[in-house]
Amino acid sequence: MRTTCRVRLFGIFLCAAVFQIIIAVVFTMLRRPEDNKIPTGSIPDVPYDKAEVVIVVAGYLFDTSWVRRYLPEYSHVVYTKLDLASKYNVPHNKGKEAHIYLKFIIDHYHNLPNHTIFLHGHGSESWHDTRLYRTIKNLDYNEEYKNLNWHHHYDLERDWKDEYEKTRDHWPEVFVKYGIPFPERICYYCCAQFMVSKEAILRRPFNFYKEYYDWMADTQVDDYYTSRISEYTWHMVFGQDPVQKRIKWSQYFDNLLSGWW
Repeated sequence: MRTTCRVRLFGIFLCAAVFQIIIAVVFTMLRRPEDNKIPTGSIPDVPYDKAEVVIVVAGYLFDTSWVRRYLPEYSHVVYTKLDLASKYNVPHNKGKEAHIYLKFIIDHYHNLPNHTIFLHGHGSESWHDTRLYRTIKNLDYNEEYKNLNWHHHYDLERDWKDEYEKTRDHWPEVFVKYGIPFPERICYYCCAQFMVSKEAILRRPFNFYKEYYDWMADTQVDDYYTSRISEYTWHMVFGQDPVQKRIKWSQYFDNLLSGWW
């Protein structure tokens, strides 16, 4: 009897999963191209404030040729570190990718593109979303902020207790100064690769980003934790709720299928 019930329950769950996939397939097939503002053409020489989307790559010590190979239709810029010959250089090796992201915002605060996509230099790795390129091509540019590693969701205190305590202990003073107190709860999507709109970036004044950048360069806090604090809080910096909710199953399958196609 128990075996029969288990088989029936398994059948119900399997049917529900198949139904979700079918709905996602139909929704994806019926989605109109004009529903998303997808960038067209290669525009490497267009001023940033005239561009719909610009990809910013944290390229220190990485071969970033994959950007042009897999995302040739996007304007992009590769920032590095400790390279005085580069126009796009961060003079400190601090904060991992976060310092580069902040440097781009500081450099272009007054001429930002409509949307900026911030990426690591390695492309897709096992602990990130291996369908990254297709995820980018299927982004909904009507959103203000979108994490690209959508299948890794964490509750910081529950899942990483030590990291939560370190984040609380090292909470940047610049955050408090500009109205980002340490919240009771932080839920986030991992890995600090995301799309953000110009409007969301401009919610914070230029001095916020400059002081945050300077704090990261000058602080005695270990480099590991400065980058981790940024990873846990980018959505808060851009005006999102500290508790990022998990995406719904229908959205999950839609993202999954978008990544496959």
